[in-house]
Amino acid sequence: MVLPLELVDETSFIEGKVLDTALFSLFFGGMIVIVLYNLSLLIFTRDLSYLLYVLYLLSAMFYVGTMSGFGQLVLWPGAPPFSARFYTLSATLCFLTPLLFVVRFLQVRKYGGWVWHITWVLGCYWITVLLAVLLVPEHAHWLFMEYVALPYCLISLAVTLTLWARGNVSARLFSIAWITLLGFTVIHLLALWGYMPLNRLTLHGQLVGMFIEFVLLSMALAERINLERDQRIAAQQLALETSRSLADEREQHLQAKQQALLIQQRANEELETRVVARTKALEDVRHGLELANAELLRLSSTDPLTHLANRRQFDQLLEDEVRRGRRNGAPLTVLLGDIDHFKRVNDSYGHPFGDECLRRVAAVLQQHCQRAGDLAARYGGEEFVITLPATGGPQAVLLAERMRQDVERLELDCDGERVSLTISFGVATLDPQAAASPLELLSAADRALYEAKRSGRNCVVEAADLGSDGATVFA
Repeated sequence: MVLPLELVDETSFIEGKVLDTALFSLFFGGMIVIVLYNLSLLIFTRDLSYLLYVLYLLSAMFYVGTMSGFGQLVLWPGAPPFSARFYTLSATLCFLTPLLFVVRFLQVRKYGGWVWHITWVLGCYWITVLLAVLLVPEHAHWLFMEYVALPYCLISLAVTLTLWARGNVSARLFSIAWITLLGFTVIHLLALWGYMPLNRLTLHGQLVGMFIEFVLLSMALAERINLERDQRIAAQQLALETSRSLADEREQHLQAKQQALLIQQRANEELETRVVARTKALEDVRHGLELANAELLRLSSTDPLTHLANRRQFDQLLEDEVRRGRRNGAPLTVLLGDIDHFKRVNDSYGHPFGDECLRRVAAVLQQHCQRAGDLAARYGGEEFVITLPATGGPQAVLLAERMRQDVERLELDCDGERVSLTISFGVATLDPQAAASPLELLSAADRALYEAKRSGRNCVVEAADLGSDGATVFA
């Protein structure tokens, strides 16, 4: 009950109730949308952080449903005996679930010190309160929950601010979210205590602050996805630079070998007229060097595990095929494939079996690249790339689908256990009239592969033909 009371006529009362009902309906509708969105992210990412966040959202909806009366009206009508504990229970969950969410999402334990210890103590306290409310509700007041609530909020804010200051990027939005909720809650309390005008904005201030907080926390979760994606891209760029550096070193070694061969050949020509007896031996040495150089050349362009072309040979061939396609007016299609959940295979069955999986998948891809000019290469890790000269998008998609089906039908056995593999493909086609570069063609295929991964894996996604500006539209 809010004092002082206000006397209103029936019309004003009904209008006020309609506004209150509309406000709570908007709140619950928005919360349901946020819950469903984060449940979908939980299904796709399997990250425990999203599960804890959904529990926090449901706890807040439980709390608001209890406070507003909508819960008693819709969810648990008739006021069963247990509903008398719902206010304390919902408030306890609203303190415990965000604490667990913060510990998991912000990785509080990694920072140690007082931040981790105070968080651990608060977690134990709220778990104790929850057990008391469920098991011995008549004694729960001895835990002084109403006096701990405000210090808990301030300590939680101090924790997120400290993590923000220590470089935790996600803690920034968390701090803003807590400050927003605390600010609107203070406005709500000041209005109830008579220090501020009591109207619908101040009366429902905590509700508004709570919704804004959840929107900001959802933004923090989305920001984390973007951050992880940027880290993966940076890792791929580092791997590419390392591969190029190794290729340069191999090329220098090959040039040195070739220089030594030329010197040896000149020496053979000078000595041939004088030392007839050693001619055969010198010829054998020269032949051995030629074989060694040929082997070095082969090794520098072949992946030793899968025996497919390596990244260096593919890069050289791709530039040649782009130029050839433009001269001949023929399209060029690139397939970028990635074995789904390959890290899980390595972690579960070991790297030797993972290498065998890579060899089997490579054999399937090579089997489908029989035309002159087709090239299957290992792009890096569990990724493969295929160039298809004079091939349009529809034909390439059909070929990728056949490859995907053949990989799915592979029969792999690890110590008597059957292991299945799937692969996702991104397809991008370069029109001969387009001014896009080989790198843009690869980027389009990579984005199509990312869309295939996001769409559930084990599928083929085609990027639209690159236009003159290099833009890609997923189809």
